[in-house]
Amino acid sequence: MKTNTHRATHYRSYGHELIRATFAAKKRVRR
Repeated sequence: MKTNTHRATHYRSYGHELIRATFAAKKRVRR
């Protein structure tokens, strides 16, 4: 369970980074 939690946190962080990158790209395209 401990490992699963850690894995979920890592995955969540990766997803946040991806969303951030996508948002930045969208802003760039809009500009």
